[in-house]
Amino acid sequence: MAQAQCDEAEFKQLIAEAEKAEKADDYEIAVNKYTAAIIICPDNAEIAQARIVAVFKKIERLKTDAENAKNNANALLSKSKELTKAFLPDDKKDVKVWQYFGALADAAFALGEYEQADKNYKLAKNDPDLPPKNSIETRLNTNSDCWELQKKAILALEKQNYDQAEEHMKKILTNNPLSRKDIIIASAANPLLGLTLVQGGTFLMGTEGNNEDETLHEVTLSSFEMSRYEVTNLQYAAFLNRYGSDTVKTGEFKGQKLIYEHSWGVKKNENGLWQAQAGYEYHPVVYVTWYGANEYCNYSTTHRSPMGIRCGWWQRHKICRDAPRRVSTDRVCRHRQHLFIRRIRLVFRNLKRQRNFSGRHKKAKPFGHLRP
Repeated sequence: MAQAQCDEAEFKQLIAEAEKAEKADDYEIAVNKYTAAIIICPDNAEIAQARIVAVFKKIERLKTDAENAKNNANALLSKSKELTKAFLPDDKKDVKVWQYFGALADAAFALGEYEQADKNYKLAKNDPDLPPKNSIETRLNTNSDCWELQKKAILALEKQNYDQAEEHMKKILTNNPLSRKDIIIASAANPLLGLTLVQGGTFLMGTEGNNEDETLHEVTLSSFEMSRYEVTNLQYAAFLNRYGSDTVKTGEFKGQKLIYEHSWGVKKNENGLWQAQAGYEYHPVVYVTWYGANEYCNYSTTHRSPMGIRCGWWQRHKICRDAPRRVSTDRVCRHRQHLFIRRIRLVFRNLKRQRNFSGRHKKAKPFGHLRP
């Protein structure tokens, strides 16, 4: 029987195509091309057969490597699970890792501490026992969005772009309305955002005794609005920058100092702008004078809001919105005095905490340390 003539050109083309497929890790096509080359040119079969053997050896080697990698991955997964479990307190060892860190992340998220929440959500997400159907990924994404908006708002405050800061904070408060930290940042952009209504009522004030000033008597207060938390260094620095001075600008107290710089409080930077000391942004403001507290309250309730809306007394405060329009001047003044006194007390509550009875300084705690 006559032997088939070898087509050298087609043989070389098939070998080239097989080598290309082999480099692309497409071994099935490579073997098919080498086999076709043997059929086209039996005289050169040894070359193609050697290539086929090499391909199968490579496949076996890859299978072995894959098996080893799988075993290593299982070992690492087990080790990772043990290490993650080690983070749990001794009394929480029976709790699932993803549940524990998910709860910690939720608590941090509620406080506006998005960086800490991000770390805990990721620890929960990496737990091998995490069920397929869970909300960790969704919560992590929401946290990331809020964290990004919070950073943008703080940057806008530093640039005195209060409109933009307020816009960012309103988006956050839509998802996280009770976040302490976000309420403080929002109040720095617009003091009206940090107020909460306190219902008025009647109570007994004073004590039984001979002191005329402390005689037990009935007092009735109208409703008023008050800051949810102590005024912080961040808020007061924003006020100083908007106000444009650290002394009273007009009125009978003109020229009086509003505040003094302190390592726990606020300072002027190289650009002449006020800022909170690093690490004390969310601590209650310190070293505020009476004039500084007075001016802060007056400015916050009688000037334009950062969004450009005229926010006068009648438009902003429920105690006067609910009062008759033809109310006497004395009554309006009493309403304003009640609110003013309580806000002054709020600002100065922290000043009393700064000194103990021996007169030495005592460092303030961050806002929210005490329940409102």
